[in-house]
Amino acid sequence: MIDFLISKFVRNPEKVNNIDTRNSYGNLASGVGICINLLLFSIKLIAGLLTKSVAIIADAVNNLSDAGSSLIMIVSFKLSSRPADKEHPFGHARMEYLFSTLVGVVIIFVGAQLVLESIFKIRNAEEVFFTMRTAGILLVSIALKLWLYFFYTKISRKIDSDIVKATATDSIADVVSTSVVLISLVVSPLIGINLDGYMGIIVGILIIKAGWDILSDMISKLVGEEISEEYEGKVKEFILGCEGIHGIHDLIVHDYGPGHVFATVHAEIDAKEDIMKSHELCDRIENEIIEELGIQLTIHMDPLILDDPKINAALEKIEGIVKEVDERLSIHDFRMVESYNRTNVIFDVEMSPEMKTDPEEIVEEINNRIIVANPRYYTFITVDKHHYHEVFEMDETE
Repeated sequence: MIDFLISKFVRNPEKVNNIDTRNSYGNLASGVGICINLLLFSIKLIAGLLTKSVAIIADAVNNLSDAGSSLIMIVSFKLSSRPADKEHPFGHARMEYLFSTLVGVVIIFVGAQLVLESIFKIRNAEEVFFTMRTAGILLVSIALKLWLYFFYTKISRKIDSDIVKATATDSIADVVSTSVVLISLVVSPLIGINLDGYMGIIVGILIIKAGWDILSDMISKLVGEEISEEYEGKVKEFILGCEGIHGIHDLIVHDYGPGHVFATVHAEIDAKEDIMKSHELCDRIENEIIEELGIQLTIHMDPLILDDPKINAALEKIEGIVKEVDERLSIHDFRMVESYNRTNVIFDVEMSPEMKTDPEEIVEEINNRIIVANPRYYTFITVDKHHYHEVFEMDETE
């Protein structure tokens, strides 16, 4: 059914990086969501009024808010697809994050309202009337919401959409909350205790949690978060798979929203290679990675001397020293410059993100070991951590 809808309403469904295709997916997700949620709102409201169940009525209102979230989704796709302009040179794709945040706020508000209404219901309890028809309505609701979850999840993965993913999260929360309501309707008559208000509180808390998860995730994206290891691995694998690239470092990815990802990287290239050929290689990688991963990449060339025995021996020795200090450290941009009374050794030390050690302490320990290994060496060490660089020159007294 999902594939049928995609084939009918999405033109060129495989071109997921195309703006028009993304909008078609977004409009499909929104349209289906509005139709199903309005249907569920109508039948649940009737069932809730007939049974006098505040939990069912609140669940119906939640479905109405979900229909509103689907409307927000349409606006989100429309605004986020606007092209870059003078004021916003990186496009408007982060609008999707803003609207996803709004969806999270709406969900939290609905959940909070439900909790308050349920508390009132506990204090002013009324008899809840259970019928098989009501149970059937709730079972149909659970089935439709479960289908919506799989529907939204498939589309969100296809187009890498956070707002569709947020709506999928809300749908699975609705499955749980409606199941809780159904259980309360069945169990209450059996035990002689009206659980409606208590179950309403549980449903409200579940809804609030779903909204909070969406909200916190979107705030993290807006503030700026580290890319996933999987995504970083794909980028590195693509670049390192190109002949002529001997290594990469200082990969920085800037996420300006779906389809608007920019990155910079330092690529290590044989220093003896013709500079025009190396430049052509970098241009080719930049063009190919746009097609393959949708990333606007800028490559900085780092010349690497590969056949100097003295430099290679020094590099191997200092790599060993750095690893002795901490296995999580690595070095790059290694070079040596001879002076009249010393050898200047210049390199970058990269700290892994989880390391809490003071960079100055690390450099001091590395320098102490390097002096023991070769007193002629004089270091200029740049420490890289979380994309920030701090330069340390060896103290003359050392």
